[in-house]
Parts: sequence; structure tokens; C-alpha cells
Amino acid sequence: QNKYYLNASFRRDGSSQISPDNRWQNFWAVGGAWEISKADFFQRQHIFDFAKIKASIGVLGNQNTYGYDYPFYPGLVGGNAAVFGNLVYNAFSQSYLPNPNLKWETVHAKEVGIELSALKNTLRFEANYFNKVTKDLMTFIPGINGAQNGLDNIGSIRNTGMEFSANYTRPLTKDLTLTVSGNLTTYKNKVLSLASSEFSIQQGVNRTTVGLPIGYFYGYIVEGIYQSYADKLASPVNTEFSYGPGDLKYKDVNGDGKINTADRTMIGNPTPDFTYGGTITLKYKNLDLGIDVGGVYGNEVFRNWG
Repeated sequence: QNKYYLNASFRRDGSSQISPDNRWQNFWAVGGAWEISKADFFQRQHIFDFAKIKASIGVLGNQNTYGYDYPFYPGLVGGNAAVFGNLVYNAFSQSYLPNPNLKWETVHAKEVGIELSALKNTLRFEANYFNKVTKDLMTFIPGINGAQNGLDNIGSIRNTGMEFSANYTRPLTKDLTLTVSGNLTTYKNKVLSLASSEFSIQQGVNRTTVGLPIGYFYGYIVEGIYQSYADKLASPVNTEFSYGPGDLKYKDVNGDGKINTADRTMIGNPTPDFTYGGTITLKYKNLDLGIDVGGVYGNEVFRNWG
């Protein structure tokens, strides 16, 4: 009676971008829903016209990252030279060394949600909760102390959040219709694992460490400004910089009585708390007038100028 829905999919994907030993992998998804508005008890209320609850679970693969079309086959970089006799030749090397057992990233996703409509189906609302864990994360490992860059499947990250959307359509006259819609998505990101609990990926002021958001800002916490020489003497000694009245005062995070590189910590998160958007549309016969708005909120911005 069209009350219940079930869908399932299975795919076996092969990619020349992955190591030949792990080129093929199986992916799947299962989803179901119940249209509550077709249940007998639903007919006894007059607020909602339609209601459905739904849920899904599945696994998908990602085969490229960092803008490389073929992660298992890195491009070449110059900057080297080889000398044969009296001649100097340009030499090239791989931009990174991929793990010979490189495999797919896999995204394990779960989602539950509800759909509603009311006011004679002029108002529609949808809410979803998602939980996505990306495993075998393709991680670019910068070379340190002359070592070559690498690409490997190390780590996993989790993204959770809520998605909301609403749409309201109201005919104002025979030829004039107003439509208002909006959406909001919340984000919470966390790195679950890397090569080890002490391992971190560093790129400029960004770091990725287990237990913290991906790509967070790493540095010193500013507590204020030294007001006088007496203020300097009464504060923990900064062993990294020369400083005096008028300079920034950094926090002694580990409480050892001095300021040094060990006091650097997370000072910001570039991932927004939520994103939002909306539209207002007036339609008169065949003429549309629309306004679109959108933005993000809650993400810190690292300013390295001025």
C-alpha cells in the first residue's frame, strides 16, 4: 500500500588510480522509510498533510585526493641534476612515494531523517542527522630532514551534523506566487586515528592531530599585552622571543613557568559550526524575481598579514 520503502544497491568498482593489488573493492548501501501519513492513526489529526521517517547506511569509495588524478602514479618534479663527465643533465624524481599497497578511501555513512508537510502542502520541512566516518584516509606525508614526501592510507576522520531545510509556497493572486526556502547544516569534525597518537600532519599554521578537528590552527594563545617592565618580571619567562612592554603576552599552557614552543596548542578551527542559505522568489506569470543568500558561521580565520 505504498507505506514502506526499501532500496539497496551494490557496486564493485575498479580503478587504475589505485595499487593493482587493491584495485577492486565492493561498496553497498541500504535505505528504508515509513510513510507515517498513510497509517490509520495519522488520519485523526489535522496539522500535518504528510510525514515520513527514513534511514540509510552504506559504504562508498574515494579514489583520488590532493588534486592528483592518479595517486598511485605520482608526477615528476625537477630541481635535481646529474653530472656525467663534463656534462650536467637535468634530473627528475617522483613528487612523493606512494605506499605499494595503496587502497581506496572508504566513507562509512549513516543517516536518519524525517520529512513533513503542512498547511495543505504549502509548507515542507526536512531534517536529517548524518554520521560519516572516512577510513583508510589517503594522507599526504611531507618529507622531513631531506626525506621524500609520501602518500599512504593512514588515519580516519568522523563528520557528524544535522541538515535542515524548509520551503513555503503561497499564491498571493492568480498570477503572483511567493516562495521562501531556507537550509542549515551543522558540522562537527574529529580526527579519530593517524599513524600513531603522537603523529601530526603539519602544513603552515595548520595541523591535523588525533582527537582534534582536521587542519586546526596551531600556535600561541595571547593573554594580553605586557603593560610595564614590572609586568614582564611578574610573568612567565618567554625563552623564544625578546619582548617588553607593549608586546603580546602568551599563555603558559603547560604551567612550567616559562613560555616556549611546548606551549603551542589549538587556537582556532577553520571548519564552520554551520552553513546556511535561503531564497525568496516572486513569480508573476513568466517573470521571476529571486534573492539568494548564503554564508558560514563559527569558523576562525588565521590572519598572517599586518
